[in-house]
Amino acid sequence: MYGVTIKAFSDVSFASASITLHADGVDADTFFDAATKYWALLPKLTDAGAYAVSVLTNTTLAIPVITVPDYTSAQLNTLLSPLLASFNASGVKYEYDAMHFDNFLDMWTQYIPVYTGPVGVTQSGGRFMPTSLWEDKSSFQEMAKTFRNLVESGIALNQFAITPTLEAGGNPNNAVLPAWRDSQLMVNTVM
Repeated sequence: MYGVTIKAFSDVSFASASITLHADGVDADTFFDAATKYWALLPKLTDAGAYAVSVLTNTTLAIPVITVPDYTSAQLNTLLSPLLASFNASGVKYEYDAMHFDNFLDMWTQYIPVYTGPVGVTQSGGRFMPTSLWEDKSSFQEMAKTFRNLVESGIALNQFAITPTLEAGGNPNNAVLPAWRDSQLMVNTVM
């Protein structure tokens, strides 16, 4: 017998943004340095309650959604402004868009991408990246180097930033996969 507990929450407002970085016009080191600055920001984003989706290839870092409940667009712009300033300083081309939504459904409809690609023609695998990688500079740099090596070999990385810690969930020790509770990022490779 199986059971499930579902929690329903009152609807809240959301601030959401999308960012797309392009490698054209800059060298590979500059592009991957910009991507690394995004990954470095993830703990601040997830500490604010954000959820972010990104896709990294050797020419693009597409972040179709960074969404934060109970945030205004101004608050999200402030949170992301150091990252955008670093992109401007490096000369990396990017597009940025941010909006505020009064409810979850409107945010979902606008920002959460619907998968429209082929099914069954790619191979994928994944791994949770533990928060401890962000706490040790050399481990973080090694992770970023690994991401770069993967995409330069032709593999795309789908990434999902979220930290569903026990504290955030009210301390129910019920994770289907307990490693999720100590993760900063879930990375799926796509070949």
